[in-house]
Amino acid sequence: MVSHRRRASSAGALVWTACTRCGIIAMAVNVLMPLLIPLGEQITNVTQLTAVGNLAFTQPLYEVFVKENTAPVLLLTLQAATNTSDTYVVYSVVAGAMGGLFTVGAYSGHLRLTAPLDYESRHSYDVIIGGQAGEERAFVRVMIRVRDVNDLPPVFSRPLFETQITEEDDRHLPKPILQVSAVDGDVSDRGRLLYTLTGDGVAPVNSSFSISENSGYLHLHQPLDRDRPIGRARWELKVSATDSVHSAHAIVHVNVKDINDNAPFFPNATINATVPENAGAESDVTQVMATDFDDPHESTNAVLTYSVEKNVIDERSGQPIFTIDAHTGRISTALCCLDRERTPFYAIQVVASDGGGLKGTGTVLVKVDDENDVSPRFSRKEWLLTVHETVAVNRTIAFLTVDDPDVTNEFAFRVLEDSGYGWERFSVVSSDHGSGALKAVRNLDYEDPVQREGFRFKVQVSDKEEGRWVDESHLDSTWVVVTLVDDNDNPPELSTQIVNLSLSEDTPVGHSLATFTATDKDQGGKDEVRYTIDPSSDPFRLFVVDSFGRMQLRRSLDREAAANHTVHVLAVDSGFPALTATATLLLMVTDVNDNAPHVANPNTLFVPENSGPRHVADLRLDDSDDWTLGHGPPFTVKLDDNASSSIKEAFAVDFDEKGDEGRGVAVVTSLVPLDREVSVTRLLPLVLGDAKKLSATVTITLTIADVNDNSMSPASKTVNVTRFRDGEVPIPLGRVYVDDADDWDAGDKKWEWQRGKQHPLFTLNSYTGQLTMNANAQDGTYMLQFWVSDVTHNQRNVPANVTVTVASVSRDVIACAVPVTITTHSSRELILPTKAMDSSIRRMKISPLEAFASSVELIAGADMGVVSVEAETEGTNIGWKAYTRVWLTARPRQPLDQLLLLHRRQISSESGVGVANVGVGVCVAHLPGKHPGGEMVWVVDANSTALVTPRLETSDSGCSCHTHSSNHHEVFLSAATQPNVAAVTHPPSCHPNPCLNGGRCVGEAHGLRCICPRGTSGSVCKKLSRYFRGNGWAWAAPIPSCINAHITLELRTTRKNCLLLYAGPADEIGHPESQSLKEDIMCLELVAGRPRFLLDLGTSPVLLTSTENHHLPSIADGRWHRLDLFWGLQKVEVIVDLCRYGGGCRLSAPLPPQERPLSVAAPLQVGGLAHAVPDHQQHGWPAQLSQEGFDGCIRNLRVNGKLRDLGEAVLGKNSWPGCSDEDPCSMTDVPCTHHSRCMEARGSGECQCQPGWSGDNCSLQTQAAFFEKSSYVKFALSSVPSPTTISIQLRFRTWEKWGQLVAVTSQHGRDLAALHLVDGFVCLKLLLHPGSLRHLCLSQVLLTDGEWHTVYVQRQGQWAEVEVDEGDGPLYNATPTPATLQGWSTPLLVDRREGVHVGGSPEYVGVSLYTVHHDFHEGCIDDLRVSGVQLPLPPLVNTSTWAQATMFTNVAAGCSVPSSCVNITCDEPLTCLDTWMKHECGCPAGSTLRREGSSCEDVNECVWSPCFNGGTCVNTEPGYYCVCPTFYAGDHCEAVSRKSPSLKLSIGALIALLVWTIIFIGVVIVAYLIHHNRRHQAAARGTDDSNTALEIATQDSGEHDPQEDVIELTVPQKVKIQSQQPLNKETNIAGVDILRRDQTTTSTESQGDTGCGCPHLPSHDDLRNYAYEGEGSSPGSLSSCCSGGDGGGDSRFLGGFQEVATLLNCLSGPQTTESHSCHKVHQVSSLSSISNHEMSSLKITNNQLTSTAGRPWVKDAPSHSIHQPPDTETHNTKNTPKNIRISVSKADTLETGIHNDNLNMDFRLCPVSLPKRCNSLPRSRIPTIIVNNLHSESDSTGGYKHEVYHNSLKRKKTLPITSTCLVGTDDAVLTSCCTHNSPLKGGRDMTSFLNNQGICRACVTVSLHYGNKIDLQGIPRRSFSTSSVSYLTPKDNITSIHPGADSLKLHTHCAHRICCLHDGCSDGGKPPAKNSCSCSHCHDATFSTHRKENRLHVYPN
Repeated sequence: MVSHRRRASSAGALVWTACTRCGIIAMAVNVLMPLLIPLGEQITNVTQLTAVGNLAFTQPLYEVFVKENTAPVLLLTLQAATNTSDTYVVYSVVAGAMGGLFTVGAYSGHLRLTAPLDYESRHSYDVIIGGQAGEERAFVRVMIRVRDVNDLPPVFSRPLFETQITEEDDRHLPKPILQVSAVDGDVSDRGRLLYTLTGDGVAPVNSSFSISENSGYLHLHQPLDRDRPIGRARWELKVSATDSVHSAHAIVHVNVKDINDNAPFFPNATINATVPENAGAESDVTQVMATDFDDPHESTNAVLTYSVEKNVIDERSGQPIFTIDAHTGRISTALCCLDRERTPFYAIQVVASDGGGLKGTGTVLVKVDDENDVSPRFSRKEWLLTVHETVAVNRTIAFLTVDDPDVTNEFAFRVLEDSGYGWERFSVVSSDHGSGALKAVRNLDYEDPVQREGFRFKVQVSDKEEGRWVDESHLDSTWVVVTLVDDNDNPPELSTQIVNLSLSEDTPVGHSLATFTATDKDQGGKDEVRYTIDPSSDPFRLFVVDSFGRMQLRRSLDREAAANHTVHVLAVDSGFPALTATATLLLMVTDVNDNAPHVANPNTLFVPENSGPRHVADLRLDDSDDWTLGHGPPFTVKLDDNASSSIKEAFAVDFDEKGDEGRGVAVVTSLVPLDREVSVTRLLPLVLGDAKKLSATVTITLTIADVNDNSMSPASKTVNVTRFRDGEVPIPLGRVYVDDADDWDAGDKKWEWQRGKQHPLFTLNSYTGQLTMNANAQDGTYMLQFWVSDVTHNQRNVPANVTVTVASVSRDVIACAVPVTITTHSSRELILPTKAMDSSIRRMKISPLEAFASSVELIAGADMGVVSVEAETEGTNIGWKAYTRVWLTARPRQPLDQLLLLHRRQISSESGVGVANVGVGVCVAHLPGKHPGGEMVWVVDANSTALVTPRLETSDSGCSCHTHSSNHHEVFLSAATQPNVAAVTHPPSCHPNPCLNGGRCVGEAHGLRCICPRGTSGSVCKKLSRYFRGNGWAWAAPIPSCINAHITLELRTTRKNCLLLYAGPADEIGHPESQSLKEDIMCLELVAGRPRFLLDLGTSPVLLTSTENHHLPSIADGRWHRLDLFWGLQKVEVIVDLCRYGGGCRLSAPLPPQERPLSVAAPLQVGGLAHAVPDHQQHGWPAQLSQEGFDGCIRNLRVNGKLRDLGEAVLGKNSWPGCSDEDPCSMTDVPCTHHSRCMEARGSGECQCQPGWSGDNCSLQTQAAFFEKSSYVKFALSSVPSPTTISIQLRFRTWEKWGQLVAVTSQHGRDLAALHLVDGFVCLKLLLHPGSLRHLCLSQVLLTDGEWHTVYVQRQGQWAEVEVDEGDGPLYNATPTPATLQGWSTPLLVDRREGVHVGGSPEYVGVSLYTVHHDFHEGCIDDLRVSGVQLPLPPLVNTSTWAQATMFTNVAAGCSVPSSCVNITCDEPLTCLDTWMKHECGCPAGSTLRREGSSCEDVNECVWSPCFNGGTCVNTEPGYYCVCPTFYAGDHCEAVSRKSPSLKLSIGALIALLVWTIIFIGVVIVAYLIHHNRRHQAAARGTDDSNTALEIATQDSGEHDPQEDVIELTVPQKVKIQSQQPLNKETNIAGVDILRRDQTTTSTESQGDTGCGCPHLPSHDDLRNYAYEGEGSSPGSLSSCCSGGDGGGDSRFLGGFQEVATLLNCLSGPQTTESHSCHKVHQVSSLSSISNHEMSSLKITNNQLTSTAGRPWVKDAPSHSIHQPPDTETHNTKNTPKNIRISVSKADTLETGIHNDNLNMDFRLCPVSLPKRCNSLPRSRIPTIIVNNLHSESDSTGGYKHEVYHNSLKRKKTLPITSTCLVGTDDAVLTSCCTHNSPLKGGRDMTSFLNNQGICRACVTVSLHYGNKIDLQGIPRRSFSTSSVSYLTPKDNITSIHPGADSLKLHTHCAHRICCLHDGCSDGGKPPAKNSCSCSHCHDATFSTHRKENRLHVYPN
């Protein structure tokens, strides 16, 4: 405000100065103007002067413009000239000089302005300039125009303007309230001023004020508020006026007149006050002050008065306790002596009122300050305490709580002297929270018998400072009883500390060495002591000690290996942590002469080639035995008598007894020259003996040193290179090879490129011949040519060709590479072709490596690759035997290493390559830096061939390597890491498929995703259960080498003795040499139904078994049980069912303090052993392992948190994935639905909804809640969960990394189980008194990624486990086991009223929320369950049967948030993708970026085949969906659809049903007899038609054609006419009479509807029909042709045969002209009499389709009917062949073809709604008829082209049945039973060959194709789900139809997709009226018309 006023004052001063100056100038003008008037007249006169002479200016008149305020300035240069005088022209101002204002240069003519001009004073000047040159004169006029310049600022009339507005006046808005104007001295600026406004209430949007920029009118736009906090009494505005250069400002004050529009209020809604306890009346409490924002000077708007609205009434007097001063607000007590212990707080409500009647309220909380007026009291009269004997001195043992309502107490405690035994050992001091802290002041000892009985003494408390122990009114006493608990504070005491022994080294295994006995004072001297050997003192595992301390010899002693042994025996007690005592065994091993002498020199000697006899070497001898016992020299040496003659002729061996200081030496001499090319080495056998005549044969290798004595010849070499794709280092390829017997002559050779043509990618060393390939060489084959020269033999340019084949592999193969150790071949021998192999072309040689690879491929059943072959280096010898390591890779169904291990001997036998060892479960690494020189490859060079492979090594992975586990979840990235363009462009590959057990892999932008079949789980579709028959086994991945291990499994069995898990030595599989030291074992068995566990970590074996003192329950009871195995932390444990059922549930034993992992390089064998059971005595185990395998089911095998797959990829025998009765809920009447899972407890199962689902059938999705900042929900439970166990489940999603999800606490938060997010990780905080707070976190997976995650918590006592989502690997963690059995039952008593918090934990001050601790915000929580009870989540649901949300804050319904892509633009072609509260740029879901990056294209997910069980994948943009077949459901058809519920009837209903059934059967029998009688009468009357006999022929084909699985019935051309003869052969198919034989039926008798279909059929009920239809059939449906109906039920009696019965019965009934059927179709089975000539072909006459008999086929046919040219020849001489072909497959497909040379039509059954009475036959599909157009390819014979069936239809071959009959047509109208066929113009519906009732009211769809071309339309013939009837027509006899213009109209009385089903025909065979049909839905029929081709199609969808 001050600065504005100063600026205004300055502006005003400037304006005033300018105005003063203008006034002075105006006065000067007024004075001077009268004086200048005469001068002007003079100038006027002068301008009339004329020039003299010829002098003249260039122009007579000049006009000059000059800006004001500009000087000095040159205005103009004048020039005058004359042609008569040479005199200079002199210029002068003649007039208008204005007193020197204008001057001109006398000689230059420069006219200048000497002083500034002012436009506001004068606008123009006239100046006369004269020029004179001698006598000549001239004059010129110069007009000077002054231009205005903006040099004056605007000026307001006054610096401050004021106006007044009434507060909240909103009338006539907007309205002008003031005009502010300014003036400008510049003439040119007048009217151009612009006004602007700033200040209070002025804003770009929603401004309160505005100003007219031209007029300066100030407008008010909205009412003004005068009062605080947003209003103001004066609104100060600043108006600015500008002329675009200068500005002026004025201040406007808008004063607001107050109205009483604000109620008083108290600044704090809650006012805290205090009053002393026992204070008198009128004692001050507090003073309240209210605030009113109205103007205190405006009337009484802000004059306040106070009152108490809600006071506290004293119960005794009925008077108010508090009063208030109405003017000051002072509150005081109205009564005396408040009692704090009775009422510590009071709450009153005060009111402040202003003069206008407005009020404001506030709450005053009055706290009564305490006075010490109540005596303290102990909470208990006697305290029973349990104290550990090892409690530290002066450490608090317990708190003795004191009850005292006073809060100002200072308690003092004391132990009363001599009050009881042990009083002097304890003291009590006051604690911070007012209780007495009991401490031990002396050491306690349970082993002291007196102290073991306990202590009892008295403790007193007082709350007075003076005379505290005298005033009994402030004194209280209590008794304290202390019972000591025995702690493991005494180590075992050994009776013997040290033992000295001396044993001969030939002491037998099992010899008893010593017995160490130890006792332990703990547990009353009954503590169990176990014995073990310190593994560091027994590295070779030579000794063993049993549980009684008896030490034995485990393996044979060897004095030469170790002459002395110092073995430490540890006695370990059962405490935790275990205490140990150490005894020492000092063993000296005495010598036995068991070692023969040996050569001390190197075993390899060198002899130059071609050298004569010479001394080769002196061999020194040595002996490892003790020479002091005569077990050494003198030695003897001689050449072995069995040596070959060539050796004896070439070498001599002499013994020099004096050599080597008398020990003797062997002198070796060569006798003849030796040729290296004959043999590179010679083997010299020597017999060595010692002084005791102990001898042995030693072989000395003599190598012939090569001499270049052979010439070379041309040769070729092949080099195969395998490398990694990303290699950057040149690769050595070995030496260029020429054929030369010498091999040490490289120094004599020189290599070069042929003709100097060097390949740019290869480098040759010309001195060594080594060839190197550049790292940039592409894969392929390179042909290289070289020349080699030898200076010794003078050979030059000998050709040498090298073929290099390069193949690159991905580094991914490292993860699945398996090392195999081969002992029979060196690496050079492996790659040399030596083995002959039969071939159809020639016998070819293959290398042992190729033979080995072929054998492995046969075993693995997959392509195998050799990744690496190690070359020979120093140290690759085992003794004297070379070995080679080969690395293999393949991707078989089972793990490759396990396959190789299991079939090691078979592979060795078949390939001839000895496999010594297989690296099972090893971790492979490519570590080139560890190799000397940094080579990255192995080069195996065998002269003519070479193999170059990468170097691979095994790495010590510890417990982090899981060879056969999926790579999923191994690396977990934060969700903030978004894919780049490269990731979008190149999605991850599904090859190889990471999904297990038939899972379908789908590649997406963010990674791979597995679509899992039903029964699998997890991200990679693991199968978690396996069934074992009792003599089988299965192999899982090895147990990782971890110091701490946790294995869990669930099992169900009734076998009491069996093996469950085994990891240890395999005598029948492993390499014998590798078992010398590695004998660690882990074995879990059932013995007498109880678990037994054997563990040996390299010390002494520990056997946990059930005993009398440690009894376990039998778990072989056929129920599911869980076993947990733990070892580490100096103990090993077995836990049964998590001890949730109490009793004996735990076995444990201590382990030595040394931390050693289980080291077993073998698979984990489950359910049995794949080899013989190892001998326990050989391995030093305390008991023999079980010989029996497991019989039952095992599931959820978890090793260190990782679930092991037990599915298809598991190698096993007599075991299978899954358990048939794994789900007990499936055995109930209502199995679990798709969104539920079965949970079993104690043998019974119940369905629980999966996360995110609720409701009775788990069909309702749960409702989530969104938690904002400072949010929480507090629950009250209707019942208290079990105190020993509790489970928590919830779903959450968030991006925030911190916050509490849920907390379950006891009263006052003493015990706690809470789920937290800690830096993005899920953690469980567990606090159980008196233990400390523990954290259990999933610290490898960030779960704050915005996605939904499900968390499971299971607590049992002090133990807990946490799972997230699938709970596999890093998504699982568990706490260490409790130290004692009681720890499994430690309670957590949940506070039922407020012990469950969701979100943060609120803290209150008084009744107000102060803060929320561990706030979970910006996230959602859903489906919260505590101990299986689903809790309601407000605000949608607040109450349920089990819980109620009592309080919640800042919680919103749902989890939907606004899109994060608003105003976000991504670079093309990427779009913004909303990732729930965040966004990323990429292609939409279901699409990927093109490789060129131009656009996003849809990904066809159907190429991954994501649909199971025959489902059809339909790709959409985006995404896809699966169309599931019958009985399957789910997004990917992975689930079996729920069975129809069975009908349950009461006993009374069953009796009633039985009675009605008997009555109905009686009625049926009567009807049958009547009907049978009528048929006999009809037969007696006779008929004119001939009868036809049906001949049946069977034929069998030797080949298996595509239709061998169907049954065919054909009607051949030649027939024999008989009268009513039965079939001459059996017509049963699988026991079903498909051709209904009836010997008495005639065509003259009309038959009625029998109920379901085919109204012309009688009801013939026999046992076969009844057995076929089943006892569930309805009485009316017996022997019906379409029993089975509506698809109810899954079981069937004879699948696929119903269509046969349906079709034959519908095509073969008795026919009469009076039949109620709408058409005449003759009964095939009964052979109705038909005249032979009626079977002739049809012909067309007069646009009518007729038979050759001349009768029209369709009476009263319209003009557009079916036409066909007549065939006279056929009419006169031939019978038209009629072939009825019925094809019945066992996959519910029926194909029927009626073949006629003249007419060819197809029929197929389509799904329709069947009547309820058609459901008697158990059926899974509805009989259907669909019409196709399939015609024969034969032109004359009408042959039928065989149809190609789907492979799934092929079943057991069935003999075809052939029958013969004649079928003719009659003049009966063939009326369609389905009216969605388009009728012809003016006529009836198109014809059909099926009756409307013949297929259970099935809707028959007809597709008639006409024209010159016939297409195949409709459903493909390979469809399994429909039956078909095919009417086939030769191509030459194509039936045509000529539709009219209106021929495609539908019936008007039936809507689209409606079938009109006729109930019957009227008398005379006429079709029924239109209104007599009933309409039924046709299942998705599609009508299409092709007018161009004149075709009509009706397609079923």
